[in-house]
Amino acid sequence: MLLAISILSIVLSLIIIISNWQINKNSIYIGSFLLLLSLYSLTHYYTIVAFSLFWTTVLYNHFSPLYLLMGPLLYFYVRGVFADRFVFTKRDLLHFIPACVHLLSITEYLLIPFDKKVDIVRYCSTHFDELNNFPFNSFFTWQFNYLVRLSSLFGYIFVCLFITIQAMRKSKQELKSSRSKYIFRWLFTLLGLMFTIVFSYSFFLSNYVQEKKYLYSEHAQEVLFLSALGIALINCSLLLFPEILYGKLTLKPVPSVYKKSVEVAVIKDEVYENEYFIDLAKQIKKHFKEQQPYLKIDFAISDLTIALKVPQHHITICFRDYIGQKFTDMKTQYRVEYAKTALLSEAHTLFTLDAIGHQAGFLSKSNFFSCFKKSTGLTPLEFQNRHKEL
Repeated sequence: MLLAISILSIVLSLIIIISNWQINKNSIYIGSFLLLLSLYSLTHYYTIVAFSLFWTTVLYNHFSPLYLLMGPLLYFYVRGVFADRFVFTKRDLLHFIPACVHLLSITEYLLIPFDKKVDIVRYCSTHFDELNNFPFNSFFTWQFNYLVRLSSLFGYIFVCLFITIQAMRKSKQELKSSRSKYIFRWLFTLLGLMFTIVFSYSFFLSNYVQEKKYLYSEHAQEVLFLSALGIALINCSLLLFPEILYGKLTLKPVPSVYKKSVEVAVIKDEVYENEYFIDLAKQIKKHFKEQQPYLKIDFAISDLTIALKVPQHHITICFRDYIGQKFTDMKTQYRVEYAKTALLSEAHTLFTLDAIGHQAGFLSKSNFFSCFKKSTGLTPLEFQNRHKEL
């Protein structure tokens, strides 16, 4: 069961990254974070629940530097939700220092041939107290590494919680949006589950300190099941509700949440925002003219999102602030123009008004007549007869 959940979580994490990275770079952060967390869970499964000499040798210690990136990745994701753009500064590189130091500390172990690593793991599985006598880490003991890893994650979780609460306080007006409430609920749920997961892993360290037991502690399976279930729930939430990857639809960046260096990055990033949305507006109009998607009766804004590979809320902002009309209004406008051309075309003389309306993308005759008259002041028949007289 634990193995299946861990593997499923890894697969879901990869799906999240692959299916969303072009639409929103922020999905790389949360997807990578969950991938590492799932891998971490899988490592504990093979070292604690169902010991496997081969898989323990493969997983143990080799990926440990990456686990120190889980905290930074979570932080970048939460920050990106409120910035609504890919923000990365030189100062952000400081978050990678612990992982780099840890990589240096295990270099000696990485260079050991695999068959010798198998012998080391075999011996340590029955002589766990001698773990620090082997070159798993040249700088620190395994207890210190475990403590730093968990403390780091706890620290980042609390920082992310602080950012979320600050953003919520600074954005009272935005909280009127149900969408905004939805995103805040998601972030609090994510951080709550993460706290539970990290707390469950801290059980192993405390258990060792108190009872000198680690690999086969009494409640190991229950604790790992709880953490694996939490990881699976997070992954499934993202897969079933991918829109939560795209940040808040209405919340603007909250400068007070970030440090000055990040504020500068956001300001610089905003220089390109107008160009981005102006270009997006051109893409939308080009798509309407060349592909004529409005002719589909069920054409929706989500179809435009898929076609242009941009977040739906970016398209909404583009219509509101750069095109100057709603998506539905623009769709209706193009349909009416298509119907006007069809009504005056000789090729459509044998078509009924109902057929022309349907061909233009209108759901019904009444809908066609209503939209047409609202746009032109005439019914389709009156429009056709008037132009025949001319």
